[in-house]
Amino acid sequence: TNCSPLGLGTDGLGSLRIPAVWCGIYSFKPTGDRINWKHSIVQLNYLSESRWNVLYPSIGPMGKSVDDIILATKCIAGKENRQKDPHFPYIEWNDKQVEITKKLKIGYVLSEDMFGTCKAMKRAILEVVDELKQNNHEVEEIKIPNFNSITRITLALMTSDGMSKGNLLALNGESLIKEMKNRLLFS
Repeated sequence: TNCSPLGLGTDGLGSLRIPAVWCGIYSFKPTGDRINWKHSIVQLNYLSESRWNVLYPSIGPMGKSVDDIILATKCIAGKENRQKDPHFPYIEWNDKQVEITKKLKIGYVLSEDMFGTCKAMKRAILEVVDELKQNNHEVEEIKIPNFNSITRITLALMTSDGMSKGNLLALNGESLIKEMKNRLLFS
């Protein structure tokens, strides 16, 4: 709806990347600790402590174009961040690292059995595939083996501390729809 030309968000498990995929915008999750967040209003300590210490959360931009994302990342990863925190590893931005100068090999997933893909999303994916092929990139559909098992195990590991109970409580007594209950094995 063109409400905002640029936004900043945090990402530990996909909170920048997943909404961008579904909203038709671009986002970027910089490498953890590339963007200094210690003196910002956003504190990611909860993601980098205890059980989450295998994740490297980050602050990153969301925007309408790749150029917007590049400009925003240059700004938030600037040299002045080093002055705020002397332990912050400053790495100078290199424009050549974001240029595509060779043919890429790209894999895409059109659908999987657990959640499925609606017709509109399949059409969008195939439009991107056609565009990539027109730009001489090699594009190949991939199937993720054991996707259902991987998803269930991941959810079980992430919610083994009772977080799944908290998610169910957040429904305020409303039950999960049958399809999700069966697919995610909530009971």
